[in-house]
Amino acid sequence: MTCSTSAAARREGSMIRHRSRLWRFLSRFARHRVAVVSLVILLAIMMAALNAGGISPYNYDSMNLPAANLGPTMEGRHYFGTDKLGRDYFTRVFYGTRTTIFVAMTVALLSTLIGTIVGAAAGYFGGRIDNLLMRLTDLVIILPGLALLMILTTFLGEGTPMQVAILLSSLLWTLVARIVRAQFLSLRRREFVEAAILAGASPWRVIWRHILPNTLGPIIVNATLTISTAILIESALSFIGFGVKPPTPALGQLISQGRGSMQTQWWLVTFPGLMIVTICLTINFIGDGLRDALDARHARRS
Repeated sequence: MTCSTSAAARREGSMIRHRSRLWRFLSRFARHRVAVVSLVILLAIMMAALNAGGISPYNYDSMNLPAANLGPTMEGRHYFGTDKLGRDYFTRVFYGTRTTIFVAMTVALLSTLIGTIVGAAAGYFGGRIDNLLMRLTDLVIILPGLALLMILTTFLGEGTPMQVAILLSSLLWTLVARIVRAQFLSLRRREFVEAAILAGASPWRVIWRHILPNTLGPIIVNATLTISTAILIESALSFIGFGVKPPTPALGQLISQGRGSMQTQWWLVTFPGLMIVTICLTINFIGDGLRDALDARHARRS
């Protein structure tokens, strides 16, 4: 009875500590007003992109030649105008935003997973494993990334959002691998890690239960900033025709299609370009807020 009561008390104490940490994190993030406003804007854009079919009466590939080349107007609910085929540009921009955000989120998830596994193994085991994994990381870093992506997308041909995301993830994991390795090298000799090893914990249990939770701050911040990097690279690839292929719209692809007539039809480049800039800025501000909220040293200073 005493043991069960003690275990329940420990669990309750652990839950209270976790809630306290979460509350402190949320309160520090809330003090970063630019990050909070950026988060609200980004969530609004994401909700609009996910519900693009519900907020617009048009389909993104529905042509209406009599309504071609219209400027932004409330008439007919063509808020962003139409393109040369009469397709509603408001709908196409938000469907393109959905595609671009999907690619960026997938890249952030996959590259963070790969980089965390590589960095954790290199930092914890050291020796030959560290040398092998870091030489592999250095090799990926020195590769001409954009040229390699262009070659790979040419061979794949289809250019689906998932294919583009996997290709980008195969090159963007290196930074998080180096960050995680540095954190593991720093924490590897700490007392709580050595105590877990002496208690008989397996290497992977030490990694996932004792060291990794203490590296989540840098990992989360880096994953956030990877999203904006992936958006810019995906947009560049789509702009030059090596990213997401039509008929699926993407923001870089829309800019590429409208660049030939931007002197007379400015909206074809302006609205997708503004969407890219807005998303990247909000993500960078959110990353700043997360960094400040997760950094204990910054919290003590503030």
